[in-house]
This record gives sequence, structure tokens and C-alpha cells, in this order.
Amino acid sequence: MRHVIDNKAGRKPLPAYKKKDEKLTIKLTSAQRAIVHQRAKEANVSESEYARQAIFEGVILQRVSPELMKSIHDLNNLGNDLHDLRNRALASGMRRLSGELGRAVQGIGEVLREARHQMKHERSNPQYEEEND
Repeated sequence: MRHVIDNKAGRKPLPAYKKKDEKLTIKLTSAQRAIVHQRAKEANVSESEYARQAIFEGVILQRVSPELMKSIHDLNNLGNDLHDLRNRALASGMRRLSGELGRAVQGIGEVLREARHQMKHERSNPQYEEEND
């Protein structure tokens, strides 16, 4: 029997810019894989879609560079040295110098707190531009 209507089953082919034909391979422990599976199931999406959304919409914490860590360490040591000088100045009766050193130590402490805050909260959040078909 010949069909009168030429109707192909399935959806229309995606335009080339929407085709997902590239693969990204990652290694996970079996526990990590189980977590991905469970979270994808809870979100009612495939593991691939879950990972894709995590990559493009998730929050990624930046690693702190060794150079920045060294600078923070050096600044922390400088603050400790100034604190010791402040205490020596205070013990020697140099109240004015002690006060100035105390303010310098407080300033270094503020810089360190701000640097820690920025490292903790600075995140990369790329925009997910593709549609989730």
C-alpha cells in the first residue's frame, strides 16, 4: 500500500548552529558519577544536559595563583612585623609611633580581609547562550 501523505516521523533536523556534535570527556569517581546521575534525575534532565547547564550556568570558583598567594603571605608577614614593632614602641614609651604602627597594621589587616573576601566570592559565571532544546 502506498501512502498518500509523505510524512517523515520525528522532529525536523536542527540548524547547524544548534547541533551538538562535539564531545567533552571528563573523569569522575563512581561516587561523583552517582551524584551527577541523581541530580540529573531530580532535575528531570539527562546527565548530558545537567552537565551542560552546570558548565554554562554554574558558578566556577577561581583558583588562587601562586603569585597572589605569595603576595598575600608577604603582606601578612609585613603586618606581623609591624605589629611587633608597634608593641616594642609601646613598651619603650613611644606612644605616637605605636599609634601610627597600629593604624598601619589595621590597614594591612583590611587589605588582607578584602583580598580574602574577593578570592572567596570572585566567581566566573559565563552566560549560557545556547537554547536548551
